[in-house]
Amino acid sequence: MTPIVSIHEIIKAWKDVSGKIIHFYLVDVSKEYERLVSIIRENKIDIIIHLGEQRAAPYSMKSRTASRYTVDNKYLLKKKK
Repeated sequence: MTPIVSIHEIIKAWKDVSGKIIHFYLVDVSKEYERLVSIIRENKIDIIIHLGEQRAAPYSMKSRTASRYTVDNKYLLKKKK
């Protein structure tokens, strides 16, 4: 198994191996969509690999509005508890 380390350690390890810098942005994509879009545009990002889980994948593939449905409902359910 690979030990779990902080994002800062991962970034440093990548720089040590490749000599290249990874820029890290902490963004809650469920609440800061416009910030995410801004980061993508400013950095001219071509590809995003998203490792987060969306319980209802078909919703996330339909549209931005549909994907928000399950995220918002999940958030509201957690908040009420």
